[in-house]
Amino acid sequence: MTYLYLYEGADRRMYIGIGAEMTRPWEAHNEDAQALLEEPTTQVLQTPVPFSSRDDARMAEAIAIHIAALAGMQIFSDRDDAREIIAQATNRAGMKGTQHLVPTVLRKEGTVEYGTLEKTAIVVLKPGDIDDRPSLHAGRDVATFVTRAEKYWPLQAAGSAGYRPRRLLAIMKTSHVILGDWDLDPEGPVLGDRFVLAEPNNDDRRGVKGMRLDLAGARLGNRVTWSSDIRNAFF
Repeated sequence: MTYLYLYEGADRRMYIGIGAEMTRPWEAHNEDAQALLEEPTTQVLQTPVPFSSRDDARMAEAIAIHIAALAGMQIFSDRDDAREIIAQATNRAGMKGTQHLVPTVLRKEGTVEYGTLEKTAIVVLKPGDIDDRPSLHAGRDVATFVTRAEKYWPLQAAGSAGYRPRRLLAIMKTSHVILGDWDLDPEGPVLGDRFVLAEPNNDDRRGVKGMRLDLAGARLGNRVTWSSDIRNAFF
């Protein structure tokens, strides 16, 4: 069982920590935290009931640090990754993550216009678990996306008509943020109804991962959406 506590100073300084006992806020801390605690205007706050596990408390602590950083507080913490959490909160591009807080999707300035795509297959991913497929977010290893691509993303519809797509884009449902951009092997075999990725570990072939795909009114298919050149030729 672990409690979350904080020292809240009148001058926008804050110490955030966790402890196994309710007495922990009043015990010795690092020099900065101790000085803040000893100031008469500092308010000491604590969760009245403990978290069920230390891991849960650490997640709550990370969220508290993140929110305090967004509010412009000067934060003191004994966490090893406190600076990473603070950097994540102030880095609006969302390109940084920590053990307990990762971007749901990487965000990058710019858009990719649907009308500029050629020989491209587009799959739309839901963020949650699907059967034995784990949830997808920016903290996942590239291999998680590759496994889903090679096992579950159908690409043969256009290929069977003699027009093989050469590029694969994966985008997040609703936001249409690009989660991965792969080349498809033009000479590789078709496995069932799936083409082989040319370089599975290279999921940002053109530097567009994190940008938003602007569909410009184009409709997404139920399973896969094709670039306009393929749609015009075969659909």
